[in-house]
Amino acid sequence: MPPPAQEGWPPDSLTELRLRLLLEQTPPDAPLWRALVDGLLGVSPLLARELVFRATGDARTQVGQVTRLTSLLEAAADLIDPLQTGTWQPCLTIDTRGKPAAFAPYPLTHRTGDGLETLPGISLAAERYYADRASAGDDAYAAARRQVAATVERVQRGLQRRRDAISRELRSPEEVERWRVSGEWILALSSTIGPRQAELVLPEETGIPPVALDPALSPADNAARYFKRYRKARRAQKHAGPRLAEVEAELAYVEQLAADLALAADRSEIDAVRAQLADAGYLRQSTTRAVSQPKGPRRYTSREGFAILVGRNSRQNERVTFEIATADDLWLHARGFPGSHVVIRSGGRPVSDETVQRAAELAAYSHAAAARRR
Repeated sequence: MPPPAQEGWPPDSLTELRLRLLLEQTPPDAPLWRALVDGLLGVSPLLARELVFRATGDARTQVGQVTRLTSLLEAAADLIDPLQTGTWQPCLTIDTRGKPAAFAPYPLTHRTGDGLETLPGISLAAERYYADRASAGDDAYAAARRQVAATVERVQRGLQRRRDAISRELRSPEEVERWRVSGEWILALSSTIGPRQAELVLPEETGIPPVALDPALSPADNAARYFKRYRKARRAQKHAGPRLAEVEAELAYVEQLAADLALAADRSEIDAVRAQLADAGYLRQSTTRAVSQPKGPRRYTSREGFAILVGRNSRQNERVTFEIATADDLWLHARGFPGSHVVIRSGGRPVSDETVQRAAELAAYSHAAAARRR
């Protein structure tokens, strides 16, 4: 579905009457630039601040401080004039660190604390601005990524606590068997155990160290305590193993989701991880929330002309492996690590070492890139 139509007047049709109506509908303590963004079509916060600064001399002017509407109308006409004349003046503002702070196709006079650099074209201004952001490692989707990452980390901590609790229940087979043998020896030598005796020394030929006793208990009760411990440990061995395997499988799945999130290149791929968390019951998600669908698997072509498909996330990994690939294709994955499934669509034809190397590098890169991002 397309987004809802924006309400407001086109800036080139702004009149004094319309501007007055717009300001009368806005609280007097509201920023004037915010009122222009809400009431005019296609006006960004950056453009609105520039318009307010040119009209009033202060980009922070509030609605209630406006005394002359003419200056606002003149500033608006001046800023939209390039739409008819094409006399653009692309510029880039430079902050005190020497970094690009903003760019526009008109002079940004309201950025008084920044240096102003004029450029021959807006494409060059955009390239300079976003190249600096990329080199600094800025993430346009950092906020959305952090929210999902917090959920992934919470789930991982919970699963790790469950795994540790189950592991504590498990004892080595030697220790469990020693509890049974200890109980049997206590019963066998009960006649030799004196009142309040703290340990039972077994015959030397058994090679078993002394058995600890509770001085407050009788020999029969001490033996019963060892047998109870033995039965509990046996039950844990029987049931804890499958439980531990289940938790380990969940951890591996969540670890793959963490890798998917780290490799997500846009909002749709971040939303796909969120949706998988919700489907698995780790995250509550509104049924009315629309989740954008990520693109299909990444596709590369080797020098020989073979298609190489790379899954972007765990769902695409399944699709690449079980739906797209055939028995005659080559499948690659970083063994024992979360990352992308990679398929060379060979169709049974011989594949050169160069193509296999390329596909293996893609599989290894997905794991390494995810590890770096995390």
